[in-house]
Amino acid sequence: MKIVATSILVLVAMVRIAAADALSHTIEFKPSGKAAIKVLGPEGARVTGAGADDTLPTVLQVENADAFIPVTITFKGETLTTKIEVKRGQTSEVRVAYTAPAAAADKKPGRTYVAKLNNHMHKCADAPRTALIFELVNRVSGATLGAFEIKAGKVEQLNGVAAGELDVRISEARSKKWLATKQYTIDKDGVVISYGCE
Repeated sequence: MKIVATSILVLVAMVRIAAADALSHTIEFKPSGKAAIKVLGPEGARVTGAGADDTLPTVLQVENADAFIPVTITFKGETLTTKIEVKRGQTSEVRVAYTAPAAAADKKPGRTYVAKLNNHMHKCADAPRTALIFELVNRVSGATLGAFEIKAGKVEQLNGVAAGELDVRISEARSKKWLATKQYTIDKDGVVISYGCE
């Protein structure tokens, strides 16, 4: 009896690249005799906090004591919510910066393939009815792309499988016992993942 794991497919997840926040801020403390929050930034931006709702530039009046005051700044559909540090006898000068989001790239779908998952455990004398779980993990991002339970002797066709590389974690469906992890590349139709006895 020989257990084999052969060629496999790849479901490549779209990896979202985190974009920088459109709104950001810096704080500088300046002696003033009493605490206040002075907010500077893009004209027309709104700030809400310390009992006020105003457009920039503005000064928010606060108690003359050390504290953290929650404020929300909105501009061009973007929102920044943060706590501004206030120090007794000083003005917290907050400068808000806006960075326009980059134009969305034209997202054309990449080449996709048809692939299959095969469970050959029905050919194993000691475990003929073992259902398997094939968990597909993007090798680059580490994101789980899907887990498929296949009964012994069954085949499942997967359509729209994107080209790429992945790790496949194979385990018993009932006991969750891990059996193997294999690395594969998808670059054509008809790629098959098969685990069991030949």
